[in-house]
Amino acid sequence: MLLSYLKYLLTARTKHAIHSPFVFDFVTNVLKDTKNYPCYRTLAELRKQLLLNDLKIHFADLGTGISGEKRVREIARRSLISGKHGQLLFRVANHYHSENILELGTSLGLSTAYLASAKTAGRIVSIEGSEEVAKIASVNLTNLKLETIKLVTGDLDKALEQTLNLLPALDLVFFDANHRYRPTINYFKTCLPKKTENSIFIFDDINRSAEMQKAWREIKAHPDVTVTIDIYRMGIVFFRKNQAKEHFIIRF
Repeated sequence: MLLSYLKYLLTARTKHAIHSPFVFDFVTNVLKDTKNYPCYRTLAELRKQLLLNDLKIHFADLGTGISGEKRVREIARRSLISGKHGQLLFRVANHYHSENILELGTSLGLSTAYLASAKTAGRIVSIEGSEEVAKIASVNLTNLKLETIKLVTGDLDKALEQTLNLLPALDLVFFDANHRYRPTINYFKTCLPKKTENSIFIFDDINRSAEMQKAWREIKAHPDVTVTIDIYRMGIVFFRKNQAKEHFIIRF
């Protein structure tokens, strides 16, 4: 990961080196947007609460097969999205008026809350493998009065196809579940039939391992994919038909 991060730093561009108007707009108005939106403070406070939460629950990771008792703060420390990347999820959904949103991997509901805070967020479906973790997420989202979210609990490999029937199309998908090559590619291909020209797929942890790097290379090469943006931790995918196929590595 250190070598891949050094490579990223050496190859990442700034907006001044980008000649695509669409990508320049993304970098200027989404990636580098510095406005302080009201939800940022609210969700930063939720993060603090979760990192201090001493409640012990049964935790089951269906991707790894690991299960046992854990404190919420331990799960939070391991799985919560960073404020920087959570805010980016909000800005993507907000800027592109994403209405039908799917999240693979709810965890404690923080990333879900960032997505649901966008002004046009309509139907949001989020899938979580651990029932006890999903219960905590549900409480968090209810307390935030984010009522457009449907939480689905169960094995993602079995639940995804049926869950897709709940959405007419996929405006935005956040892939943050099983961070291995084969599951990531399977989730991607399963979601493809519901994409539109304006869909956005965001993959978390694309440089987490050699497996995830392999999955990211395959996703970039897919014939339906046109523009991809690598910000090191996340990979962002667009399907715009009038865009030339091009890959951007952008400093974030």
